[in-house]
Amino acid sequence: METDSLYPDADDVWMPESWPSTGDDSRSGLFDDVVPEYLGFPLSAEFQYVSVDNELHQILDEPVLEYSSFSRSAAFNEHFVDADGNAPDFNLITNDGVHFAVTASMLRSSSHNDFAGLLASSSSTATTSLSSPVLNLVLHGVYGLSPTIYAPSVDDLAAAVDALEPYGLSKKALLARDASLFQAVLMRAPSEPLACYSLAAHAELEDLAILISPYTLSLDLSALTNADADRIGPRYLRRLFFLHLGRVDALKRVLFSPPGLHPTTQDCSAEDQRPLGRAWALEVAGMSWDLSPNMSVISLETRARAVGSNVECIECLDCLEHRIRKLLVDWSLVKTTI
Repeated sequence: METDSLYPDADDVWMPESWPSTGDDSRSGLFDDVVPEYLGFPLSAEFQYVSVDNELHQILDEPVLEYSSFSRSAAFNEHFVDADGNAPDFNLITNDGVHFAVTASMLRSSSHNDFAGLLASSSSTATTSLSSPVLNLVLHGVYGLSPTIYAPSVDDLAAAVDALEPYGLSKKALLARDASLFQAVLMRAPSEPLACYSLAAHAELEDLAILISPYTLSLDLSALTNADADRIGPRYLRRLFFLHLGRVDALKRVLFSPPGLHPTTQDCSAEDQRPLGRAWALEVAGMSWDLSPNMSVISLETRARAVGSNVECIECLDCLEHRIRKLLVDWSLVKTTI
């Protein structure tokens, strides 16, 4: 039947019994919408009687309408359609009261336990113990959608990863290298390397832990707490320490050798070249007090070039330049991952 209405008939849009209908599609947040709804009856009213054609009629004086609201997901609502064109037919309600409209068939195909048994009942609505930010991340993972526009916190990402197995979801599939949750965690690594590495280690996500580990080189491992160590676990904690200590030892080795000597000339004998070697040794000794696994190439080059500040021999400076180039190449080849 043709209609000029901008809105579909009520039968055309799926709505669970627990989902109040609304004509307002405004959105007031990244995760949920606050949807106002007039229930259409007065809470209180003053009654008057008026006479019309000698008959008394009761009228309401300044009725007060009840005003209620509920929250729904901005991404998973009644307008959501999955990749196969399926409209939502199931309503999940989080522990903070946010409604998520999903396709039960998609969740069943992704979960081996009916999404922790929530889909097993005959009802089209179920309540989950997850918070709205966490369920939002889990559902983005299931549907292969990127959650990065919501800038999820590492704590919420960790809770979402921890929730996968209890809800019968494959950690291997939803946290593969090209998966949206994998990329969301990796994007947080530069700003929160320890939290992201802890997440990957705790979940035993080898590929993710390897990619995050270079960002941990700026960390002071002596500041790790017992809680950090417990969550990371002995295997990944050992690999993290070996990465840091191994790079410091490697830096000491590539710094050790002084610049080479050039053939003696009339202006620069072998004895004249010794001060450059001594200056290099002194600079290396001074650097050894504050060597770090993430020492930058620029910092290393700057300190190495300071050795030649008082050298006038062109051949000696060429030897120093060759030594610096070798130092930078050797340092760039040292492994940066666990």
